[in-house]
Amino acid sequence: MDIIVANAVVEVVNLPAIDMIEEDYDRLFTINTKGAFFTIQEAANTWG
Repeated sequence: MDIIVANAVVEVVNLPAIDMIEEDYDRLFTINTKGAFFTIQEAANTWG
């Protein structure tokens, strides 16, 4: 494996940032950053 494409993303549709609640932000952050991190970690385990 030479390339990793970690492209899972979620967004809150039709919701301005000013109207987001903490649960909306937590969901966005978890999917958009945690998913990419564990994808890269798993790839590193296969290379290591």
